[in-house]
Amino acid sequence: MKKIIGILVCVMLVGISIPITKSSIENNLTNNNSEPILEVFISPGFNMHSFGVNIDNIGDATAHNVSFSDMYFTGKILYNHRPNLIFKELAPGPSAFFRTDNFIGFGLFTVNITVTCDEGCIASDSKNGIVFGWLYYIP
Repeated sequence: MKKIIGILVCVMLVGISIPITKSSIENNLTNNNSEPILEVFISPGFNMHSFGVNIDNIGDATAHNVSFSDMYFTGKILYNHRPNLIFKELAPGPSAFFRTDNFIGFGLFTVNITVTCDEGCIASDSKNGIVFGWLYYIP
């Protein structure tokens, strides 16, 4: 038993004496590969006619010509209008809010949105909801 305790103490002492090294972190200011990174989020809640979309640029460069590359509904939607260009430029930082155009329907639906920019960034979101005429709810 004394041998086992002695071996454990030696292992603990060797483990404690091993130096811990920190990894180097590259500074983004010196990195020439800065680029925009988009995130998109369909806003939940009750509303009329249209719904909100939050778009974040979490990258470290401005995104140009941010637009819907794809926006489609599945379910009981009778009419919807897909906008094209959202923002000519979207700087890094807090989210930008955009309201879509009108849509009309009855029953359950799913909306899928894909947003792109000229720099090649792509972001998408999908939500389920229920619609009665111009009133809708996305949980």
